[in-house]
Amino acid sequence: MQAARQIKAEARARVEAARVELHRVMVAEYRAGARQVDLIRRTGYSRERVRQILRAAGVEGD
Repeated sequence: MQAARQIKAEARARVEAARVELHRVMVAEYRAGARQVDLIRRTGYSRERVRQILRAAGVEGD
C-alpha cells in the first residue's frame, strides 16, 4: 500500500511540475506576441482560464 501512495504522490508532483511549466511557457509566448486566442487553441483552456494564468503572472491580457 505504501508503494502505491508513493507512486501516486510522484505522479501528482509530475503533473504539477508540467502545469507550472505550461503556464510559464504560455506567459512567455504571450509576452513575445502570441494572442490569447492562440493560447486558447493550443492549450484547450477556456478564455477565462488563460486570463487567470496571465493575471497570476502579472500580465494583463487582451
